[in-house]
Amino acid sequence: MTLDKAVLQRLAVRADVTDYVRIISRAHAATPLGMGFGKTRFSSPRDKFRLLYLAQDPATAIAETIVRDRFQGKAERLILREEFDRYSIAVIRNPNPLFLLDLRYEGANLLGVSTDAIRARAQTSGRRLSQEI
Repeated sequence: MTLDKAVLQRLAVRADVTDYVRIISRAHAATPLGMGFGKTRFSSPRDKFRLLYLAQDPATAIAETIVRDRFQGKAERLILREEFDRYSIAVIRNPNPLFLLDLRYEGANLLGVSTDAIRARAQTSGRRLSQEI
């Protein structure tokens, strides 16, 4: 996979991540920015880098971290309060804007990569893309 640097620059957007949030296990509350080598959509398939997932608001953080796909195909959608008590929420403040690659819209098409890298349930394509970037 070869990515066009001009397209990458075009897709790089300046983002102010002041007051973004992260849901973490209370066991890791002392290190809210801690990151391991996970197996998520954009993680490194060769453990060359770590990712920090943040959300713009608590509802999105909860949806991505706690809820995710757990209710797919289920009629009963219940999370007990005790489960929420196992998590903490951290507010992340960064004094400087970050540059992020915006793949939300036509980004994947402009880069010539499969939209599976961005949206598919299987995450192998996304991992290959992030490794190339």
